[in-house]
Amino acid sequence: MSQQREQIMDLIDRGVTVKQCSNTIEGTDISEDDLIEGVELVSSGVGELTRLQNEGYTYIKP
Repeated sequence: MSQQREQIMDLIDRGVTVKQCSNTIEGTDISEDDLIEGVELVSSGVGELTRLQNEGYTYIKP
């Protein structure tokens, strides 16, 4: 198992919500079945960010 996969699983275990843009995985060999259990697939990452910002969340770019 990769270190990144372990880190994501740890974050999910701690209650962090992780979402994956379905547009990003289109045209790749990745399917929804390949996602880590607990990762939510959303139709558009940009749309999801906009929706969350409208609910009061803030986008912080690392």
